[in-house]
Amino acid sequence: MSKTKTILAVGGAVSAILVIVAGVFAFRAFDEAASTKSSVDTNLNRLKSLYRKAPFPESGNITVEKKNADEIARRFGILTNIVMRGAVEYTENMSGGAFVTANEAAIRALRDAAPKDADGKSAVPDNFYFGFERYDSARGQSPDRKDVPRLMRQLTLVDALTRELYKAGIVGIRKISRDEFEGSESGSGGTATGGGGRGRPSSGGGVGAVNLGDVVSERITDAPVPVSRERFGFLFTTREAGLVNILNRLNAFEPFVMVNKVEFQKEVMLGDVVWPPPPAPVLARNEETPGPPPVLYRPADISGPLREGSVVVSLIVDVYDFADRPAATAGPQK
Repeated sequence: MSKTKTILAVGGAVSAILVIVAGVFAFRAFDEAASTKSSVDTNLNRLKSLYRKAPFPESGNITVEKKNADEIARRFGILTNIVMRGAVEYTENMSGGAFVTANEAAIRALRDAAPKDADGKSAVPDNFYFGFERYDSARGQSPDRKDVPRLMRQLTLVDALTRELYKAGIVGIRKISRDEFEGSESGSGGTATGGGGRGRPSSGGGVGAVNLGDVVSERITDAPVPVSRERFGFLFTTREAGLVNILNRLNAFEPFVMVNKVEFQKEVMLGDVVWPPPPAPVLARNEETPGPPPVLYRPADISGPLREGSVVVSLIVDVYDFADRPAATAGPQK
């Protein structure tokens, strides 16, 4: 009997100890919960108080943000003025016949201004029309009146870009192409704010692996501001250093210009020495083999003055124009 009492006493003591320990932990948990709840309630009341005071937007923050917005607007204005500098637009109500007359005058001026070599040979071929062959006065063709403003803009830009090539010291111009939009359903091509789209592309022309391909001012549809684009292609020969000079001049050109594509190929000719080699002639079966072909040299064999020979360059540029641009005060240079 005493043994049973002993076991019950020990079990009761252990149970009491466990109850006491559990009570201590429970008390601590309740105390922490109460403390946490008090902190949550305090912060919630503070947030409610701030919400009722409505501190935002705070006047100091408004002042700072306004200064930031004014600075952004100032910088955007500077950028806009830069890209709009030299913009070209014609609002004069010119007839198609008047455009042909203006075109002839501009073409003559460009021919006269073309650089000449030591033998007096011009950098442009005789009767070269700088991409406006369609309006050669001998053809008797005039554009529609609605196409004249864009044609005058193209003419002015071709005039300015060609003179940049002249100043860069080119050897010769072989072809100039533009987007011949005339005759398309919408004649203000390349704009993001109405009218435009694909016109009839100029023929590409080309020499060997270097050619212009289609020169078309694709319509711009995703610009954040109204913008139009004119695309021009130039196929010309120049010295290697002249090509670098041309690209540098275009970088400083006004209005804003981006080079769309540039390809070039070395062209070396000295007497019977030709590089790159011409294509092999196709002979009929009964045709005799022609005389000895010209001497051909690999690039590694060419040195000295031959390495400084001219290169054939295909250059396509995009000229961008933006809305609210100033009207042009002068036409092509004389």
